[in-house]
Amino acid sequence: MLPPMPNLLQAPFWLDACDSHRMRSAMQLLTRPRAFPLDLRDRNLAREKGDVWPKAVHRVVTEGISPEQAVDDAIARIKQILSE
Repeated sequence: MLPPMPNLLQAPFWLDACDSHRMRSAMQLLTRPRAFPLDLRDRNLAREKGDVWPKAVHRVVTEGISPEQAVDDAIARIKQILSE
């Protein structure tokens, strides 16, 4: 497992030539383009449409509804957004 942040890969542990496998893995991660999950690419769309999941969590905490109900409501909202 490599650290999730590229800056951490620049630590001496990862770039130590004594372990060629570790250094090779670090170099590959540092030099190749990084793919981002779909949710990061569509973050602007999510913000424009109201951050469905954070609102669902907020409702569980502040309104006391069940997590199941919050998820059902969030899924209904997502279906509504996708149908627009």
